[in-house]
Amino acid sequence: MRLKLPDQVLQQEDAELVLIRLKPGEPVSLRCETVDNEQRLWCSSVTFLPSGDAISTRLDEATGSYDGADVGGLYWALQPAQRDYLSEVLCRHEPLWPQLGPLEPLVYRVSARQGELEAEQTLVRHRVAPDVRVTRLGGPIHGLLFEPRDTPARGSVLVLGGSEGGVVPGRAAALAAEGFAALALAYFQYPGLPRSGLNLPLEYFRSAADWLRQRHSLPLCIWGASRGSEAAMLSAITWPELFDAVIAWAPSHLVNTGFEMAAGEDFAAETRAMWTLDSAPVAGVPLAAPDVERRRRRAEAMQQPPGYAFRGEFQEVWVAQDQSSPYAIPVNQLRIPMLAVAGEDDRLWPSAKACRALEQKMARGCGSFEAVYLADAGHGIGMPNDPRPFSHLMHWSGGYSGVENGFVHYGGTPQGNAKGARLAWRKVVEFLGEHLVSQASRHSRRFAP
Repeated sequence: MRLKLPDQVLQQEDAELVLIRLKPGEPVSLRCETVDNEQRLWCSSVTFLPSGDAISTRLDEATGSYDGADVGGLYWALQPAQRDYLSEVLCRHEPLWPQLGPLEPLVYRVSARQGELEAEQTLVRHRVAPDVRVTRLGGPIHGLLFEPRDTPARGSVLVLGGSEGGVVPGRAAALAAEGFAALALAYFQYPGLPRSGLNLPLEYFRSAADWLRQRHSLPLCIWGASRGSEAAMLSAITWPELFDAVIAWAPSHLVNTGFEMAAGEDFAAETRAMWTLDSAPVAGVPLAAPDVERRRRRAEAMQQPPGYAFRGEFQEVWVAQDQSSPYAIPVNQLRIPMLAVAGEDDRLWPSAKACRALEQKMARGCGSFEAVYLADAGHGIGMPNDPRPFSHLMHWSGGYSGVENGFVHYGGTPQGNAKGARLAWRKVVEFLGEHLVSQASRHSRRFAP
């Protein structure tokens, strides 16, 4: 038996495993392991029944930690080796994914066995490509800048996370590997920035876009996820001269109210704005403040997976808002292309419904619109191959839901979220290649003799 697997790949790249010189009809087992920074073992295992003398994780069906053919299955399906792990998450605050630095490589030991035949190899997945330069920005713009080190950038992307706050660098790092200058921008819950999602000035995003344009005189896309999608669309509408494309990831079609990060605060009871423009609040659609019975249902559902689905709370308010709602984001004013990505089974809020509302509104404007609807995915559409076997739920510890600790239902299935992430990433690269790189080529031809 011989195992064929790359030694090193980037996070977003496929790592197909092929086994050759097998005995047809005899089961083959594969096992993948990694150890995180807390010395916790995570592993996945699957079994194949080869019909010939070879198998491929891309083409052949397996059973075990994942089912079917899935080239990324061994990596995203890693689970803690400890049995009944989820029962320990609440009482011991155990994590739902391997504890590694966001830019650290992941090292996997992959082994195969068929009868007495064995093979083993190490695979390293790099979050940051070796030819990418990383710069930390400490103010007035805060975040991590990823740039190609030795070649000119193909375009620029401003990357915004959602209600988790801080810096979410994975997407920006992967974009830099594709040749883009990408700034993972922090805008709250970060040193030197506000702690809560309240009264955040949209002018901050304009300043970041100005800074990125001055550094790279290239077409610029703004990419916002979840609550960050609101900031992305509002910024592109308000300052059309700065942006050439928009990506909205698990978006809302409405401006929503802000939230306080203090433990025990209930974001649904918040009426203050998340965003301001010219120092005036941008009004958000208020959620219905939960009554005693809803609080009880929340607390009860959060005590065991899959947790509480907040989608219903948003749905009951969003359905009352039509295209003329004062809270609707006026994307019909955009004159640039937009890509929207949503999981059909998003249980945090109904982002697929929001995408369809954005599509209807964009049809009345001049900008082009493309939507990607992921059938078995929820809110947790991460990067390809992320080791997130519990991507359908989130551990809400010390959160702002009115419940101190518990599980939140993000939706989708782990395998659906993983496959959706791979598809969505390909769409993002295609979209940026079409709408940023082609523009950069046209810009360069303008000045050609």
